Amino acid sequence: MIICTILATKRRSLTGRSILMGTIFIVVRSAEKLNDYGSENWEQFASQNYFDKRGVFVSLMISAPLLFISACMLVSIVREASSLLIEVKTREFKQAKAKNTQRRRTSKEERGGRKRRSKINDTL
Repeated sequence: MIICTILATKRRSLTGRSILMGTIFIVVRSAEKLNDYGSENWEQFASQNYFDKRGVFVSLMISAPLLFISACMLVSIVREASSLLIEVKTREFKQAKAKNTQRRRTSKEERGGRKRRSKINDTL
């Protein structure tokens, strides 16, 4: 479980994380059926019946760790999205600043060229 959490929260492909998240969803959704199966067949693999009607055992042993992994993955995805948003906005601001600087240079050069031409025309 710990290895899955570490791998899931690392910045890997979104497809891999989505598949893992979907698998976790399916397992958690089927926990009730797993609990029913366990309560009916507990003699085959256990010495006591851990599977009560409310499904506390299955929830603690299966669903809770998987939901923790899902929460870690969600936090990781939100952090990644926020850092990407900051990076994109920073690039947009830098590009806008570069365009404004280029426009100012171009307009100053045009104004400077007009003044020089008018001074030359005045001297003639």
